[in-house]
Amino acid sequence: MSNKLPKIDTLYERDFLAWCEDTAAKLKDKDIENLDWENLIEEIETLGRSERRELNSRLTVLLTHILKRMYVIPIFKKNVTNSKRDKNNL
Repeated sequence: MSNKLPKIDTLYERDFLAWCEDTAAKLKDKDIENLDWENLIEEIETLGRSERRELNSRLTVLLTHILKRMYVIPIFKKNVTNSKRDKNNL
């Protein structure tokens, strides 16, 4: 049984950075006939999903901090104040 690696035949698969630079150059030159449309579309769609996930994550963290500020910190301050008062009453 031979383990043959699949043949890598596109710049996208061989060198992603070079593919990005090449694609950017083609877009700047408006060379639409030679663009790697399939991979370009895939990358743009992936970027959109990634950005949405990042925004969702950051909004979740922000909401968590706001809720802690509204509910947890006042309770903590009240407990500290009560502890100080109890200590002073000893």
